[in-house]
Amino acid sequence: MEFHAHPPHPIGQFNGQEAAKKLTPPPSDALLSHGPVTPTQAFGVMGTLAPMWGQFDPTQDSSTKGTYHMCVIEAGSLLPHCLGNMSRNSSVTLVDPPKDTPFLALSAGAQFTCGLIYGSQVPLCWGDLDNNKLAVPEKLQKVSYSTIASGAYHVCALRSGAAAAVDCWGRKSNGESQPPVNGGPYVSLTSGWDFSCALTALGRAVCWGALTNRTFTHNHAEPNTSFDAIFAGRSYVCGVERQTGNATCWGDNSYSQSNVPPYTRFKTIAPSMFHTCGLIRDTGVADCWGDDFYSQVNATSLGVTFSTLAAGDFYTCGVNAEDLAVRCWGNGVQGTKDFARVKVAPTVCRTARCSKHQYQLPSSFCPGMGNYKACVDCTPGLCGKRKNVITLAVLCVVLVLTVVLVAAGFTILEFRRKKLAKAVLADQELDLELLEYEKQAKRVKEYTQQELSLATARGSGFLHHGQRPPLGLLRLMDIQR
Repeated sequence: MEFHAHPPHPIGQFNGQEAAKKLTPPPSDALLSHGPVTPTQAFGVMGTLAPMWGQFDPTQDSSTKGTYHMCVIEAGSLLPHCLGNMSRNSSVTLVDPPKDTPFLALSAGAQFTCGLIYGSQVPLCWGDLDNNKLAVPEKLQKVSYSTIASGAYHVCALRSGAAAAVDCWGRKSNGESQPPVNGGPYVSLTSGWDFSCALTALGRAVCWGALTNRTFTHNHAEPNTSFDAIFAGRSYVCGVERQTGNATCWGDNSYSQSNVPPYTRFKTIAPSMFHTCGLIRDTGVADCWGDDFYSQVNATSLGVTFSTLAAGDFYTCGVNAEDLAVRCWGNGVQGTKDFARVKVAPTVCRTARCSKHQYQLPSSFCPGMGNYKACVDCTPGLCGKRKNVITLAVLCVVLVLTVVLVAAGFTILEFRRKKLAKAVLADQELDLELLEYEKQAKRVKEYTQQELSLATARGSGFLHHGQRPPLGLLRLMDIQR
């Protein structure tokens, strides 16, 4: 049966010992073509960080306060590291996680974890396998999968290749292990407690299991909604809409876990039991909502930029984009100190090209496989460094050219100013000379011709009354003669 969400709130070089170093973005040519939102991980979505669903509720048993179980994939080696309480039943025989097998991705269920082996992408599960019901069926042990998603007591996986068929195993009481025969092809999977959902190539969410049979506080259908990614919580699902980038959730809303904050765009969602967290698209900072009894929604105060995010029942964890360390909040945070020396892979290696909103990490993050690449979303301080340098260089060139042009302009203006000043000065001197001649000419009129002739004839240059004409006047008289 196919369901579509109705939005309740429209909203807008890793190198061994250098693992703790801050991620350094590659050159700008690593920014490739545009692609849809890439799901990192949530409750029932595969990733490099897989907290177990668990049943550690401190409200029912105080001895479980601070308990947790989580598996992570180590950066570089891609080996799984699992810590915490896998099961509260001491009589259960647990299957240990492999020690020397690298994994592409992990997905945790109620008291178990499954993963896809790096390279072959065949599935493998460990922990409390529910009397072997959760062990990978023999007929599927050599099948290559692109996605694996663990529910509480069931697992679904999406086969690699164009057909992309869905295989499920585990409990079947609510139809959770019985995917629809038609409806594909699918591009991703996510699993809740006793249901699963697949995303079609057209972005439609197709769900099966208990989610389709329950009546929730918020459960509406919107036939025209398509998604870039979907993420399942215990009894609800969230998705990032394809056209708008807005987030929406549907299903159980008893603790407002389906009420997405308005006007906030998320690049990934991590639903849990009664609370939900998401990574804000523009910043990579976590924002949470819903039940806050164990401070599960106290994420923004951390001031941390995350590369990936995942939620357990009463806690949420993320991989710090700066140092690849695990940071958690809510119940069970004390246990995460055990991961202090483990640097977690920031993202799942994949064969698809990085989108234009991502950059490709050095090949050491996906060792030994030339077709795998690690793509990390662009966030402030982690993307486009080389691109920013180029932009800065261009700005510097423009600035230098501007300074040169301005200097040249001032030089030209100064040259013209001086030239104009000289011309003005020359004009002023000429005006003075003309003025002087005009004065002399005026004075010429004051003398009679007889007086001038007499003064000239005497050769003294003096008039009869002893007054001497101006030198210019005498010169003028000489010229006339």
